[in-house]
Amino acid sequence: MRELGEERWEGIVLGNLAATILEQGRPEEAAERANQALVLHRRSGNRMSAFACLATLGRSWRELGRPEEALHNIEQALETAWELSNPVREAFALLELGRIQVQLDRLEEALTSNHHAATLHRSIADRVREAEAFEGAGGVHQRLGRPEEAAKLHRQAVAGYRAAGDRWRLACGLHRLAAALEASDRAERAREHWSEALDVASEFTDPEARRLREEITAALAPPSEL
Repeated sequence: MRELGEERWEGIVLGNLAATILEQGRPEEAAERANQALVLHRRSGNRMSAFACLATLGRSWRELGRPEEALHNIEQALETAWELSNPVREAFALLELGRIQVQLDRLEEALTSNHHAATLHRSIADRVREAEAFEGAGGVHQRLGRPEEAAKLHRQAVAGYRAAGDRWRLACGLHRLAAALEASDRAERAREHWSEALDVASEFTDPEARRLREEITAALAPPSEL
């Protein structure tokens, strides 16, 4: 492609490849490809595709445990979204920013990012990502020792996943809601949600689903069986 001078298309192909590799659980390779694509997009002035590469880089570095690099890239992605006046991209970047801020232990900032992301996703009628933002904020409250606030947000996330028909995220959301309820001394309600989460998770057979079922089964087991 480079011989034909089609750097724009080469960048798009590399960027799509990076995103696919990241979904396959290979963040280091994804970061390498995304960096290559980013150079080409900046050279050709393709800012929309540059945003996608920056978002891929942010998530890749976060998954590799390198949050400072992740923050650098996701802040660039957010600036690009603002320049493009694109609320869809802005909301997406804010979700990732919140996750990175949690990794950096900047929890109050993460709350702000998640709440802003939820508002933007609601405005563009993206129920699933709005629910992800609620779930992110709930997780932050849980880490801050505020399980009742966490439960409220996880309940909103569960409602969003249920309405959208996203069964996998529903299972994960119910698991997190149950944990927040248990921490709020509402053990019976927690068990109800864990039981439903286990039923929903049983619809999936991949390794991640098996790990989730093991966690839920352990949470449901009587203390004498642990």
